[in-house]
Amino acid sequence: SITVYNFLQYSKKYWEAIDNSIQPQNRLRLSEYRQMYKDVGIPISEELIWPYDMEELEKIKLHGEYSQFSKTDLAICHAYLIT
Repeated sequence: SITVYNFLQYSKKYWEAIDNSIQPQNRLRLSEYRQMYKDVGIPISEELIWPYDMEELEKIKLHGEYSQFSKTDLAICHAYLIT
């Protein structure tokens, strides 16, 4: 009954309390990965982004910690960054 976007409803502190320690879920967004690559000087030559479901994202109430991200950035669940 939950979607792939469920974790976007929770604060970082709350998520740390409920996340699975055996297989933790990464909550970083694509824009954050892009910035990390830029910060260390690794150029990205190509991005492969899997299809995402904006309608499913719209069904949840986003936590305020995600307000600085675009809806598209939040909706992307899987991507490959090719260097």
